[in-house]
Amino acid sequence: MTLIQEGLLRISRNPIYIGGVIMLSGLFLIIPNALTLLILIVGLVIIGAQVRHEEEHVGKCTRGSMRNTVSMCDGGFDQKEL
Repeated sequence: MTLIQEGLLRISRNPIYIGGVIMLSGLFLIIPNALTLLILIVGLVIIGAQVRHEEEHVGKCTRGSMRNTVSMCDGGFDQKEL
């Protein structure tokens, strides 16, 4: 198992976060005022924290063999099932 670290996936492994950033940015561009700027800033901080949290988990889970990754990170597989 290899970890893709190029393109948009070097920023976030989950496209929903990239979509959220694009949506918040678009909201600010369409309605540029203090409230939408605040929403954009708070949203970026929250999304950034979530991405960092998930990246830490992915980093822990990709160290080791595929068998260890599945049993450790996906939580439900016994080695007999693999």
